[in-house]
Parts: sequence; structure tokens; C-alpha cells
Amino acid sequence: MTDGAWNAAADTSNWGDAENWSDGKVPTGQATFTASSQSYLTFAADTAATIEAITFPEGAQPFSFVITDLEKKPALTISGAGVSNSSLAVQSFNVASYGTYGEPQLVFAGSATAGDDTVVYYSGPTDLEGSYGGGTIAFTETSDAGSARFTVRTGKVSPRNKVPPGQDKKKFSSSVGGTIGFFDK
Repeated sequence: MTDGAWNAAADTSNWGDAENWSDGKVPTGQATFTASSQSYLTFAADTAATIEAITFPEGAQPFSFVITDLEKKPALTISGAGVSNSSLAVQSFNVASYGTYGEPQLVFAGSATAGDDTVVYYSGPTDLEGSYGGGTIAFTETSDAGSARFTVRTGKVSPRNKVPPGQDKKKFSSSVGGTIGFFDK
């Protein structure tokens, strides 16, 4: 497993861009976030990242991890120790992707924890007024939510009213809002 730190002068906001990491490799072990010009992290459509732990040491600035509509699900799997925040800053994970209960975009696996109350998670649409859908966060095996804070929202628009031309309406009818699920594997 590779450990890495997010660069202070990261080129882009993309988690999967190796140039954004201290050793030029996307980590699979521990990812450390301290300070950076890119504190709003995104995931490319083809991202399917797996990490053991995400840590924010003392003095770390606030970071936001944003998962929107992606081809690969899950976009991020945290499968080891989980999320740990030793800073005074609140860290956030926003899952605003169209998906179903069975297709989570953020997964906690193994014995991973979501962290303490200085880590917040949002699952829902990007726009509450003109949007529908919402991301799915899943906890599997013996992973847990810790004492992290969660917000789950729904939009005002029915998914069936937003079906792109030529698309199957059934594909857009399974999730009207964000979901959080706890599963045994």
C-alpha cells in the first residue's frame, strides 16, 4: 500500500491525478491532508479509489470531498481505519450523485469509521429547488458511522420529470433523495 500527502500546491482538484500527491502516486494506504491551494477535492467520472485511511493532522485546514454523478460506483471506498480529524477544522464529504440504494458512491468497509463530530457528511441533490436524486453512503462489514454528523436531503423535483430524451424512465425512478445504508457483507 502507498501512503501519500495531498500537495500544498496541487495542480487540480481531482483525487485521481497522481501529480496532486506528494510522491506522484495516488495513495491506497493513508492519505494525509494538511494545507493546500486545492481544498475542494473532486472525483473524475472514471474514478474508483480505495483508501485505508484519510487523516487530517493538527492544524489542517478545512477540506471538502465532492462526489457527483460518476460512471464508476463507488467513487471512494474507505476500508481500513477510516477518517480521522485531529484539527480544529470541520472536514466535509458531499455525495450528490444520482444513484440507487444498491449503488453507493461512498463506501465504508472493513472496520473503517466515518470519524468524530468534526467530520460531516451530506447525501442529497446538488440543488434542493430544481433537482432530484442524491448520493448513497454505505457502511458494510463492521464499519461504523462513529460520531460523525450526517445530513440526508431530497430535492423538490420528481426524477421522472427530468429524464433526458431517449433514456429509460425506470433508470430515473429509484432514488428521490440521498440515502445512507448499513449492510452486513
